[in-house]
Amino acid sequence: MLQALSDYMERLTRFGIQPGLERIRALLERVGNPHLKYPVVLIGGTNGKGSVVEFVARILHTAGYRTGIYTSPHLYRYNERIRINGAEISDDDLLRLLRTVEPHVEAVAQYPELGHPTQFEVLTLIGLLYFAEQNVDVAVLEVGLGGKWDATNVTEPIVSAVVTVDLDHVDRLGGTIQAIAADKVHIARPGKPLVTAETKPDALRAFREHCDKMGARLVVVAEPRSDLPPLRMLGDFQKVNATLSWKVAELLQEQGFALRDDAIRRGLSEATLPGRFEIVRTSPTVVLDGALNPEAARTLARNLRQHFSGRRLLLVMGVSADKLTDDLKEEMVAALAPLAEVFIATQANNPRAAPAAQIAAFARPHTPDVRAVAPVMDAVKLAMQLAQPDDVVCVTGSFYVIGEVEREVLGLR
Repeated sequence: MLQALSDYMERLTRFGIQPGLERIRALLERVGNPHLKYPVVLIGGTNGKGSVVEFVARILHTAGYRTGIYTSPHLYRYNERIRINGAEISDDDLLRLLRTVEPHVEAVAQYPELGHPTQFEVLTLIGLLYFAEQNVDVAVLEVGLGGKWDATNVTEPIVSAVVTVDLDHVDRLGGTIQAIAADKVHIARPGKPLVTAETKPDALRAFREHCDKMGARLVVVAEPRSDLPPLRMLGDFQKVNATLSWKVAELLQEQGFALRDDAIRRGLSEATLPGRFEIVRTSPTVVLDGALNPEAARTLARNLRQHFSGRRLLLVMGVSADKLTDDLKEEMVAALAPLAEVFIATQANNPRAAPAAQIAAFARPHTPDVRAVAPVMDAVKLAMQLAQPDDVVCVTGSFYVIGEVEREVLGLR
């Protein structure tokens, strides 16, 4: 990653997360509204949205469409967030586009009523501009946070999806399922479909009320299809994500996209995504999973029991502090710690990280061998030293933690 880009993006972090679409609209207007030059599929939700983006994008690519992909966060490089047909934006293009948008960012920042654009807004601007430059046929975008005020919601999606809803970012989206669902559903558009795999009554109530009010079509996908192809992305939850993605493809077919069943099946079977129940090594088995909220932690626990029942588990876990209350962090730990013979609490090198000591304290009532080790790589190395060839080492808790796992050092690549 280019140092100039890294330094600039780091400076933008001081502007935090700011609600409102006025800044991103002003930025896009200054560069010619590139986001209106291609159709968009917009994917939100608490869990599963990254996987659905990859499934849908792979289906479109397999069918011959030049497909832009915008995701967040990245694990190792900003380039990961902006891709076309799976290929990351080059360092040269990323730096060139940063230089292109920088004067517009500074110009918008001069308006007190708008405020300074955030890091996420600048990256979104670069991604949307790059897709227009590269003449994509369609772009599949992942919502960053919530829905209503997320920078990606400035687009006009022809299909939207809110995969699931759970308690996450409660400080910004609200402390109830219904409040969070009411924010996320704002990515729906009049006359267009909104797809969800959510089944919680409170979430569905919020979805139906909003979609009925604005004239959007709500499509609920509650059960996985029985005719799914074998998936490279492991876990039963991926079957639901794949089924939802198949429905998105069918809705795109209704709007003129030529997506045959063989392309859909092949796209689903070939899609991969780092850090989602990703098995990166055997002997010992190493699993990386960015389970970043209680529902994701419970899903990870089910998958660990399903795939590794009877095997000794060493768990390395670090959690983001700003997205969850202490009760929710404790709930996450309680879902996973009872499975672990050794629990190593850690802490990402990020101001948003919860202290390792706090995570360790949450784990002690659930398993006898609890340690607090930071930085992340020291915790992972300790787990590897303690593990026997038949054991399982799982690193989880947040994507910041996953991103600090040095795969080359551990022979994981």
